[in-house]
Amino acid sequence: MTVTFLTFGPFETASTRYRVLQFLPYLELDGIHCRTVLYLGHHRSLNNLAKGWYLVRAFVLSLRADVVFIQKILLPSWFLKILRLISKRIVYGVDDAMWLPGPNVAGFSREIVQKREKKFIAVVKNVHEVIVGNNDLKLFVQKYQPRVHLVPTCIDDSHYPQEQKPLPKRFCVGWIGSSANFPYLQNLENVFEILFQKYGEEVYLKIISDQPFVSTSGIEIKTVKWNSETEMREMQEFSVGLMPLLDSEWARGKCGFKALQYMALGIVPVASPVGVNTRIIQDGKTGFLPQTLDQWLHALETLKKSTTLQKEMGDQAREFFRSHYSLPVVYPLLKKIIDRS
Repeated sequence: MTVTFLTFGPFETASTRYRVLQFLPYLELDGIHCRTVLYLGHHRSLNNLAKGWYLVRAFVLSLRADVVFIQKILLPSWFLKILRLISKRIVYGVDDAMWLPGPNVAGFSREIVQKREKKFIAVVKNVHEVIVGNNDLKLFVQKYQPRVHLVPTCIDDSHYPQEQKPLPKRFCVGWIGSSANFPYLQNLENVFEILFQKYGEEVYLKIISDQPFVSTSGIEIKTVKWNSETEMREMQEFSVGLMPLLDSEWARGKCGFKALQYMALGIVPVASPVGVNTRIIQDGKTGFLPQTLDQWLHALETLKKSTTLQKEMGDQAREFFRSHYSLPVVYPLLKKIIDRS
């Protein structure tokens, strides 16, 4: 069997790494030949020539493929029709609310929002099956495509340290992600300010991202440039891992990857109770799900005051991750869908 994967981004794109690329060695070991067309760049920044070249490579590598797996790209309808002619099955993978133009829908005209949704619906109607990363996505997609399968985001933690690193002497409030998501983090400025006023140098922020994070709270900030080879080592410094979100349709389309990263390392996640976060995190057991700023402050202070609690909850978070979201648990779900195709 041959499967051609058309990815949403290059290796540096987290969803491409964890929704596609990490599975390829395991599929190959199971006798499934994998061909990959990486989208090398940001979709909005590439010129028409680069996009055209991507479609040419996608066409060539999809010839006589048993399965073409499209990772959340909204391909032109005419190209989808070609893929249906030259391949046996088309599977579409979604791990974001791709029918929306972005997190701030209010910033787009009604025409743009409707055009984007119409394009997404056309794609899911014209593929054979859809794989989604959470139940909110499934509820939307199944209105237009009956063959929808839930495959949660997972992490191959086989190369992760098996024992939790000794807790840092100072309380490290950590966050990892794209600078595009800094607005979520900035909503916690008042919390950071109170932590700084109460605990001074005992507490600091560590931000792993593509750009420096600027805070007016006065708290010490340690910024580290994201790198795929060092992200795991850098995150091990975290005492807790933050995942603040606003409750929106866009946020409910997210698949909890940040929380899973923390949990895989035995780091206690403190996340907004939005979407799949409420399934991944057991409030008060494997992490905290604060809603108000007072609850955010209480969660962080509770963990700061007890390294024993940090370790206990971190161990439980890691165990829950391994039982539900590790690659050995999730991979068979994907393989079954591909085999059936």
